Amino acid sequence: MSGIAGGSKEYHIRCVAKRLASDKVAPCRFVCMNFRGCARTRLTTYRQNNAVNTDDFREVVNSICERFPGALVFGIGFSLGASLLTKYAGEEGESCKLAAAIAISCPFDLTVVRHMMNSSNILNDYLFKPLIRKTLLRQFERNKDVILSSGKGFDEEAIRQCKTMADVERIFVLKDAGFSTNDEYYNAACSANYIGRVGIPYLAINSLDDKITPVQGIPFDKFKVNRNTVLALTEHGGHLGFLTGLQPRIWYLDAVAEFVALGAGVRRLEASP
Repeated sequence: MSGIAGGSKEYHIRCVAKRLASDKVAPCRFVCMNFRGCARTRLTTYRQNNAVNTDDFREVVNSICERFPGALVFGIGFSLGASLLTKYAGEEGESCKLAAAIAISCPFDLTVVRHMMNSSNILNDYLFKPLIRKTLLRQFERNKDVILSSGKGFDEEAIRQCKTMADVERIFVLKDAGFSTNDEYYNAACSANYIGRVGIPYLAINSLDDKITPVQGIPFDKFKVNRNTVLALTEHGGHLGFLTGLQPRIWYLDAVAEFVALGAGVRRLEASP
């Protein structure tokens, strides 16, 4: 599952897919779920993706399990996709249909992320906030006919005039998701609240120098008490970067493949007579 406004075209997703498909121990087939209206797709209903609702991912998992009943299904999420994957795994608990889950650069506490993103610095003011704002507004323009027919009272001109991420949230995101305030929305989306309920093997990989999903939002206490979870922290890596070597490659590719291979081996041993 990709990050906000991302999709199957992203470099890191294609690299993970290639690495897992070519693994000698546990080769995998790869499915990427694109969020509604993302990855250059059009909305077919007025409902959009948000940071709270896990129903779309649940439907994808259920469909795969029904089509391939003997297959082990692993979930991998990136950024916001990692948060929704975590929330889904916690909601499902020990009944989760995934064999294991892997979260890369997960924003466990979106309230912390929001405060970090709204702070004024060069990266936020000139890169992150303008990019996210433009991406969300581009999604609106591409799907405005469907969105404006939703009956939710969107103001087309007000959306177009949004200057900041706070404007986008207030005028567009919150109204679409059905929440009254930012605090209400981000508290509902907080995947940190679900770490304690995860009932399957779960690996989280985060970087201490990630400026988008800061370390302050990681629920260390909940990781310590849930034996199903593993938290791997690197000193460097940024957000979804984790580049290493003289000819840079993504470091976590091998870590993800090893975790999947280990999980596949353990599940097969458990299933054997």
